[in-house]
Amino acid sequence: MFVCDVCGYIFCHCVCCHSRTKSTITRSSRAGSTDSLARNSLLAAQVLRLIPTQEARERNYLYGRLASHSLLGAAELEHVFPDREVKIFVGTWNMNGQPPPRELADFIFPNQVKHVPDIFAIGTQESYSERTEWDITIQEVLGPSHLLLHSYYLGTLHLSIFIRRDLIWFCSLPEDASLSVRPGTAFRTKGAVAISFALFGSTFLFVTAHLTAHQEKVKERVSDIKRIIRSIDLPKNLPCRHRSKDVTNNFDYVFWCGDLNFRLGEPRAAVLRWIEQTEFPLPPHLPHGLLHADQLTAVLEDGAAFRDFKEA
Repeated sequence: MFVCDVCGYIFCHCVCCHSRTKSTITRSSRAGSTDSLARNSLLAAQVLRLIPTQEARERNYLYGRLASHSLLGAAELEHVFPDREVKIFVGTWNMNGQPPPRELADFIFPNQVKHVPDIFAIGTQESYSERTEWDITIQEVLGPSHLLLHSYYLGTLHLSIFIRRDLIWFCSLPEDASLSVRPGTAFRTKGAVAISFALFGSTFLFVTAHLTAHQEKVKERVSDIKRIIRSIDLPKNLPCRHRSKDVTNNFDYVFWCGDLNFRLGEPRAAVLRWIEQTEFPLPPHLPHGLLHADQLTAVLEDGAAFRDFKEA
């Protein structure tokens, strides 16, 4: 190991700051390959500044702090996220109990996402029964650049969080919770699963949900959302700036995905005709043809649920 006289960082291979910059540029020219992506991520994880022992004694590597200098400190935050932005991919899939296809790249790495995100949150409903196999399948697609931070399930609901390998030491111990909105049924297919954690002092909550079905049951779906928000008990040990009965107010950033079962209030034939005549994905700057008949859009507009949320 070597200590650079310029920046004080430790390197696990014999390069100085200037040659490291040059080698990074060379590697980025091959960033299109999976091997290059993995190498870049692994090399990034090899760089750490010298940490005074007194500073280390004051830190909790499980629960962290609610300040920008939590865990390994502000210097590491500047090194890992110089623009202070975390890139997050949230995916949701009702699997209908079926095994996944062999090829998942279109789902995990959609063409419109230019760079591999730092965090992946994958929520499934009516999930494939082999949950461990599903997590392994996602891991195989992501490769060595990311690790499974936590996976949690309730009945047929499943939520997995993968995080960039070099970020694992900047992240608190994850916490989880769940709620079944049909507690009396043998198969828990409706409800929510949630995972929370802190990263560099910012707190994150991820929720995947499967709400009440059928066209006419909008009020029941709104009721499900309100029950979930009131009943999910998070955070547990993670420090919280202020505690609210609404779990979404206990975190800095909240991401909610799932099979919410809101429908389009148009005849089926009209919807199918619109799909056949429309090229997807729709441009974000153009009005989406049938949103005026979308139940979720109406719920968001009148504030019945998901206040302060923005639909992605």
